[in-house]
Amino acid sequence: MKGNRKDEMEFLSPDLLNDKSSKKEIYYWIKMFVAAVGWHYPLDLIWQYNKIKALNLPTGATILDAGAGYGMMQYILAGNGYNVISVDFLRRRIPLLQSWLFTISNDDDKNLGNDYTEHLIKSSKFKYSKVFNKVRLMFVNSSVLYYLFGLLNKKKYGSIKFVQADFTDLSFIPSNSVDAIVSTSAVEHNPSHTSLKKGINEFTRVLKPNSAMFITTSFTNKECVFDKQSKGYLYDEKTLLNIFNLVNYKSNLSEYSSAFDEMHSCSFLKDNIPYYYKDNPNCGLPFGVWNPYYLPIGVVKWK
Repeated sequence: MKGNRKDEMEFLSPDLLNDKSSKKEIYYWIKMFVAAVGWHYPLDLIWQYNKIKALNLPTGATILDAGAGYGMMQYILAGNGYNVISVDFLRRRIPLLQSWLFTISNDDDKNLGNDYTEHLIKSSKFKYSKVFNKVRLMFVNSSVLYYLFGLLNKKKYGSIKFVQADFTDLSFIPSNSVDAIVSTSAVEHNPSHTSLKKGINEFTRVLKPNSAMFITTSFTNKECVFDKQSKGYLYDEKTLLNIFNLVNYKSNLSEYSSAFDEMHSCSFLKDNIPYYYKDNPNCGLPFGVWNPYYLPIGVVKWK
């Protein structure tokens, strides 16, 4: 904890969408890359973006994105001038459009894999309907104009380093060298609580003193359970406290019922369910039917 800053656990409220400035920044990048993000990811991304901006980090600061995949947060951070270490279990290729905007290096040459990466590979198989939908969104969102504007500003952007690794072993990152850590709805796909706890210890090791990690994940008011549909854990408060070793922390978890109702009544998220949910039974919103059965939560842990 730094000064009077406490660790936190909080539900990610749809009220975050009322922050017009941050919402505009997030959707600037989503529209530019014609990205499809998870049903609650607009909340995750706005919450993390606000937390990072509140740190007042200098341009060129180093931020670790753990479990980044091809996710949007790494590009949003690089677009704001930060240098990102992008760690994921998945072997990745450097996306073409992003490579023209950012300096991206790739250290993804290992033979790693687990059940979740296999799930991602299967769900990302080529479909003409996905291509058609992406082309449609490109025109609807005027993506070309966003991208041209991005090219004009590319000198202001930071770098991204893709590293294929298990974040329970970040031995390639020196201790006390990272200015902040983000992880966007990724930690729940870790195979065990013991393994994730080891990962959180690694996050703490690489963070600079008085720095923080901003982690989003999935929460249930029932007992912690592995959800077969989303291939990830739905954590309860007790499990999260143990994994993150939180003691003196702020929380709004007692407001689960009202938070759940608020989420269910959020028309923006309901009306913007990504296309890839529509024919997918194995996800957090099966077949794209608006019936959330868990809540996104944000965890802040200071070093």
